[in-house]
Amino acid sequence: MQRPGLTITEVAQTYGVTVRALRHYEDIGLIAPDRTPGNARLYSSAVTRRIETIVLMRAAGIGLADIVASYRAAEPDRVSAELLQRVRKRLSALEAEESKLMQLLHRLDVQSCRPQADPRKQ
Repeated sequence: MQRPGLTITEVAQTYGVTVRALRHYEDIGLIAPDRTPGNARLYSSAVTRRIETIVLMRAAGIGLADIVASYRAAEPDRVSAELLQRVRKRLSALEAEESKLMQLLHRLDVQSCRPQADPRKQ
């Protein structure tokens, strides 16, 4: 017989989060895992998809309060358009920062290739 979900430890390892984080997501209403007769948590594919989305949003710099608000405002298993727009804005800001850093790196690289003045001649 196939088990109807993953354990909390399996989910934590799969998605790179702590067991405490998963319990916190449950406490604040982001996820609702099933329970075994012994009260152990079992995470269905629907719940793990939501966890994956939460992990991605957190990696994009979105706070949990905003993620909770998004799920309350949107369809149950969809991220709000507003939140996706915020991720796009964050991406644009990161791309701009990357461009500045690449220019700085290029300038530093060019400077390091210049011949150094002989300190004895100064």
